[in-house]
Amino acid sequence: MLAMVTTIGRHALATLDISGSQVGVDASNAQETRKIKLRVKYRTSGDWQTSTAEGSPQTEPAVVDEYWILVDFSDDQPTYYVVPAWWIANDIHARHQQYLDDHGGHRRDNDDSTHHRIETHRVIRWEQAWDQLGIFPAAK
Repeated sequence: MLAMVTTIGRHALATLDISGSQVGVDASNAQETRKIKLRVKYRTSGDWQTSTAEGSPQTEPAVVDEYWILVDFSDDQPTYYVVPAWWIANDIHARHQQYLDDHGGHRRDNDDSTHHRIETHRVIRWEQAWDQLGIFPAAK
């Protein structure tokens, strides 16, 4: 992700916050009038892994400036899903609540577990949705 941002001539600063399969990146447009935070998570197979602690009820803010970039390295070419942070937090919360409702208010195996998986079908609408970042020049 960082290579992609810098390759097309944008200013980006990596916050080498590498934790497991995620990296934090601060980025802006060339004029530095729009600054965003990116949280990059990747997978090489299966689903993306996260925690239910990442979920909370959310509504779309007036200005969206935080995103999750979900990278799928399971094929020959990586696929990117550019997901607004507020949306993924709300989705994690809603999906986990539905899971608990379907299982009598409990996890199937371990109530203390905070494991949560993100399946591709949930984020497919965000595939290659780079334009929403608002840091790249408009196509001519």
